[in-house]
Amino acid sequence: QGIRLEVEGGPLHTAWRIRPGVAQIAAPVSQLQDSAHPRVRASSLVYVAVDTSDYIHAYRRLDDISLSDEGRLQLEGGAPISGSLLMWPGSFGRMSIVLVDFDLDGVLDLLLGTHKMSSVPNRRHGLPQSLPGRPGAAVLFLRGVTVKTGTGKTSKAAKGKVQQKLPPLGLQFKFPELLQHNGEAMFFGSHKCSAEVVDMVVGGVPGPHLLVGEEAGRLIFLLRSRLSTVSYPE
Repeated sequence: QGIRLEVEGGPLHTAWRIRPGVAQIAAPVSQLQDSAHPRVRASSLVYVAVDTSDYIHAYRRLDDISLSDEGRLQLEGGAPISGSLLMWPGSFGRMSIVLVDFDLDGVLDLLLGTHKMSSVPNRRHGLPQSLPGRPGAAVLFLRGVTVKTGTGKTSKAAKGKVQQKLPPLGLQFKFPELLQHNGEAMFFGSHKCSAEVVDMVVGGVPGPHLLVGEEAGRLIFLLRSRLSTVSYPE
């Protein structure tokens, strides 16, 4: 039987048809000092989902059922990352989230499995819906960038000084890019595609490779050496 997760003393509500991302990551020291939850010090497991306002949101494990609210994930510059063009019931959500160091630079990235009308990171210019002809669901790559100095909102530190907070998880992300196979963008129909990494050696090529589930029920394995984006590999 499943156990309901809770955040800040109440049930955790997310958008529907979300497959959340989970990863191990150390809490930034400044975040520990400023946290209202002492248990954050002993935990490094984070949970990322789409919240009920359509933003990609981070939480940190406190115990088997309790999470702390870490805030909405951000682009470089501090803008939150939203997921859909429309906010009608059933129109937002529908996303798979993977937190993984996909480009192997030592920093966690985001891989997002989207649907045709997904619009990441905003409704006006988001992918994939802003592409001409709306070609379909896609896997998006958002490169993670470590942020070591405060940005955005201010908060009171333990000694009463006002300081700028680090972004959630100490990370910000670059604008999303379409994942390509053999140099061509991949599209997977209208419904949500699901992405997952496969971290193993295949044919002498080390991972992480990519596994994509698409609307016809097929699982598609994509070798890492054949994957790219506009900026990856550098």
